[in-house]
Amino acid sequence: MKKQIDKKIAAVYRERLLRAEDAAAESARKYTEEYPGLMEIENRLTAENARLAIRIISDGIPRISSEERERLLKERREFLLRNGIPEDYDTIRYNCERCKDTGNDPSDDKGRCSCYLELLIPFLKRCSNFAGLSGYSFSKFDPMLFSSKKDEETYRSKNSPREQMIAIKEAAERFVSSFEQPDQPGLFFIGSPGTGKTFIAGCIANALISRGISVLYVSAPEMFEMINEYRVVSASFSPDKERLEKASDAYNDILESDLLIIDDLGTETSNANRQPELLTVINHRTGQSGKMIITTNLGMTDLMNYYDERLISRIYGGFSVYKFFGEDIRMIQRKIKAY
Repeated sequence: MKKQIDKKIAAVYRERLLRAEDAAAESARKYTEEYPGLMEIENRLTAENARLAIRIISDGIPRISSEERERLLKERREFLLRNGIPEDYDTIRYNCERCKDTGNDPSDDKGRCSCYLELLIPFLKRCSNFAGLSGYSFSKFDPMLFSSKKDEETYRSKNSPREQMIAIKEAAERFVSSFEQPDQPGLFFIGSPGTGKTFIAGCIANALISRGISVLYVSAPEMFEMINEYRVVSASFSPDKERLEKASDAYNDILESDLLIIDDLGTETSNANRQPELLTVINHRTGQSGKMIITTNLGMTDLMNYYDERLISRIYGGFSVYKFFGEDIRMIQRKIKAY
């Protein structure tokens, strides 16, 4: 994902720079054709600059100007003023003066100009595979949608759904703020459908992408299909190059994106490969300090029936587990809209 996006952004910068250079060249051509005297001055100034450069090379004494160069510059300024020609008529006007349309800024910790982030974020959003991502934001979190009623017997928690969601939201914000820390564990969201798991995951994704961090969202069935496609194509005797490239890119995104979100674990088709494949993904990403969020609608008993003890232990031992409970928020929102 990162390499593909970097290539696309590099192409944008190349196009910007070419446009800026072409515009400057066209402006210079227009004015020098209209004013032959300006062309003459520019040619003499170019020759003097070349003479200065040769003298520096020959005797090693640095020079930034000469009497003749200063005289020509004055003549040039007067000519431009007299004819109403902009003094910067032949100057390249970059889209970003700070980085001169390169995207690089040595003064930045990551060596990137602020304009690079402006280009990067839209690409990251499109590549995240997260539909409607802009609608997910911590600022849109409404605790009043969740019941304040406590029911320890039903929820198996001393918290009300509202208290639980406020605590989860705060944990999610801490996850975002400390994302770059290598020992930051992943998140495992468990709970019934409509209790806010995908919303919180989306808020995290949106917040991280706004900082230039890559995120890939996949449903569990989608992820296993992508992995299977990669295995099948790469094992083929003579695979189609385009199909192999596409499958390889998708598989690499699963392994290498800064944050991988696997939604609805347990809804995938059961087969012999899904558990070792999921363990491979978890182990690889953990070894590379790649963060993960996994959500499931399954309860603990169902998880134990779907997956073996080794995988459950891997998840519960390496992830911070958060339980979601309460009414289906989507149903509550529909009722509110109905009134």
